[in-house]
Amino acid sequence: MPHRSSDAFQESYFWQRWVWVWSGFFFLTALIPLAIVWRDPSMSQAQRWQDSMLTAMAMLLHLILTQIFMRRMGNLREKKQVVLPYMLTLIFLWFLLVNSHPAFNIMLGGLFSQLFLWLNLRWAIPFTLGISFLIFGMQRNWQFSWQSIKDPTLWMWLFVAATPILLALFIGAITNESERRQQLIQKLQAAQSDLAQSERRAGMLAERQRLAREIHDTLAQGFTSIVMHLEAAEQAIGQDDAIVQKHVDRARRTARGSLEQARRVVNDLMPEPLERASLPEAIARVAEQWSAQHDIASTTTCTGHCAPLPPEIEIILLRATQEALNNIAKHARASQATITLSYMPDVIMLDVQDDGAGMRDAAARGTGLTAMQQRLTAAGGSLHIETEPGVGTTLVLSIPLVEFAND
Repeated sequence: MPHRSSDAFQESYFWQRWVWVWSGFFFLTALIPLAIVWRDPSMSQAQRWQDSMLTAMAMLLHLILTQIFMRRMGNLREKKQVVLPYMLTLIFLWFLLVNSHPAFNIMLGGLFSQLFLWLNLRWAIPFTLGISFLIFGMQRNWQFSWQSIKDPTLWMWLFVAATPILLALFIGAITNESERRQQLIQKLQAAQSDLAQSERRAGMLAERQRLAREIHDTLAQGFTSIVMHLEAAEQAIGQDDAIVQKHVDRARRTARGSLEQARRVVNDLMPEPLERASLPEAIARVAEQWSAQHDIASTTTCTGHCAPLPPEIEIILLRATQEALNNIAKHARASQATITLSYMPDVIMLDVQDDGAGMRDAAARGTGLTAMQQRLTAAGGSLHIETEPGVGTTLVLSIPLVEFAND
């Protein structure tokens, strides 16, 4: 068992904080009868000094236990090799003192308190009963018979012994309950600490996912567009310089726009189209820019009452529009894209439809659609894909507004 200082010991075993009180009580029960002895004219000077020496030995023994052994060894209740010799020696000294003068029966109070302070109940109770029978034997000059059981003195001393035993049982029950509560508190604190760490890890993971989605929705889309324009310009080199210049200019504008978006992601700002326009206007503007960059016609329609939405919902819908249009330009080989934003009392829906090649497997989703789905799930929304090869693809996004309306 590791060494612990007295401070740590008293912190773990709270009743030990009162050791100084019990020490004072022990000294008091030893000094009061000694004062009576010195005032008793029937006692000789030699007897007085003998009792004084025995009392001093008992108090010195107590100081050694509390000031040396307890400070070095901590929980003495677990150190029977120290406490049992201490108690036996203390009882022997008390036996010599009480045989010298009956006033030292007062010392029983301090003796019993030491028994229950330093010994657990399975040791303290037999010691207490043994002392009671010892007193009864001394009073009867060690003459016993079956009639001794009927002696009221025996039952008086057993009652005296029962008092500290019952009190110790009661205090022990309170102490055990207090220790269980302390252990429960420590477990709760450990659980709270683990929960806080889990929340921090979850927060870090959520932030990483958010940054990954933002990077995909800004830089990745921009780089894809740049690559497409540069490839188109490369194919037109030597054939049509005007087309080459057109694609280079579009790649340059896209690069600048992506750089600005990257700065906004770093600064965690709202997407630029939403800063100066409503959601329908921002979507229409994104669609116009996309049409100009990819030479694909687009139509934007808004139905219902176009009321302001929580910023996080508007960002999700705008990013979804950008991702859907990016996928159309990259994979669909479409000539027309139609965007419909529908405001309903309890839900808002976004449809992005193209007349392109369609998808062979609607369940096969790339990084962009996966990020879109994650955004929608976090907001309580859903994503549905309707596609057929050679006919086109329609993305249907829906987000319930009841929760936000209640907020």
